[in-house]
Amino acid sequence: MLKNSLYLIFLLGCSINANGQQKDTVVYYFRYNVIKGAKDLLWPTIDSADYFRTILPADSGDDKPNVQEYYINGKIKFVGKAYSNKPTDLRAPEMLLAGEGMCFFPDGKRKQISHYEKGYKSGEEYSYYPSGKLFSRVKNSPGKLYFNVKTAFIDCYDKSGNMICENGKGHWIIYNDDFTKNVFEGPVDKGLMDGVWHGATGNSDSIKYTMTYIKGRFIEGNGTDKDGVSYPFVTESTPAGYKNSPITFVESLDDYIGRKLRDQNGAKISLKDDAEISFIIEKNGTLSNIEISGDLDSGLKEKIKNSPLLQEKGWSPQTRFGIPFRTKIVMSLIVKGHDTRYGIAKYINFNQNIAE
Repeated sequence: MLKNSLYLIFLLGCSINANGQQKDTVVYYFRYNVIKGAKDLLWPTIDSADYFRTILPADSGDDKPNVQEYYINGKIKFVGKAYSNKPTDLRAPEMLLAGEGMCFFPDGKRKQISHYEKGYKSGEEYSYYPSGKLFSRVKNSPGKLYFNVKTAFIDCYDKSGNMICENGKGHWIIYNDDFTKNVFEGPVDKGLMDGVWHGATGNSDSIKYTMTYIKGRFIEGNGTDKDGVSYPFVTESTPAGYKNSPITFVESLDDYIGRKLRDQNGAKISLKDDAEISFIIEKNGTLSNIEISGDLDSGLKEKIKNSPLLQEKGWSPQTRFGIPFRTKIVMSLIVKGHDTRYGIAKYINFNQNIAE
C-alpha cells in the first residue's frame, strides 16, 4: 500500500505539456549518512531508503526546475528550486539549489527556511522548533567561489520562547535533528563561537566533551569517555590508520608471505583477488579477532595470522572527540593499480567500522 501511495505522489508530480505529453521527472532515493557532515547515500531502490527526491520541470515563465523531497511516509521533506544553468547536476544527487528552500519535519510542520545561490546557502536562515516556535536566525555568507560558507549566529530562543542570544551576542544551543536532545551549547560574541562550548553525544558511548573557540576558531578540545577518562583532541574525529598507509601494511604482509611461507607442496603462495583479512584494532593499537578469507588451507591462514606484522602496534583505531574506539577493519590482500598521467596509482578495498 505504501509503495502504491508513493507511486501516486510520483505521478501527481509529473507535468503535462500543451500536447498532452509527460515532461521529464527524475527520482532519486537516499539513506541518511551516519558520518557527520557527509552527504547522504544514494540508494538504488525505495526499499530501506529514508527519503526520495523528485526533480520536476520548471513552472511556466520560470527557468528553474522544481525540487521536492519526501519522507518515506509520504510527508513532504523539502521544496525548492534548482540552478538552471547546470542541467547535468539535475541528474545527479549533488545538485545545485537556487532561491528559497523550505524544510519540514516528518509530521509536515515547517522546520527551516533558507536561501540558496548556486547550490550554497546564502543570506538569512530561519529555523523552528517542532512546536512551531522560532528557534534561531543565522546569516550565511558563501565565499567568492560559493563554497566555504561562513555562518554568523544572530538570534536564538529556548524552547519556552525566551531569547538567549540577540544580535550575535549571548548563549546558543544546538540540538539533534528532531530537537529531542541538547547536543552542544556555548557562548556567542559578534556572531561567532567564543569561549568554551559543552557537548554530549547522548548515545551508548556516553561521550562528553568541551571545545574552546576564540572568535569562531577552534583552539582545543577535551573528550571524556563513559569511564571518566579524559582525552585531549584537536580534530573531532580521525579514521583508523596504519603507519604510512593501509597499502603499506598489505605490501609488507605480501612480502612476508612471499619470503617466508610456502604451500603444502613447497611452492610460493599465490593470493587470489578474493583474499581478505579482517581484524579489530583495540584501543591500545593491538590487533585481535584476526581472520583470513580466500582460497588458502587452514594451516597457511594460521601462519599468516601469526606473522610478526600482525603482532606489532602499527595501527591506530578510530577516534571521536579524542576518544579511541575498537575498530573493525576488512581489507583485501591484493594491491591493485591503474595508470594515471603521473604514473601508477595504487589502491585496495578497505572498510572500517566502530566495533561494538
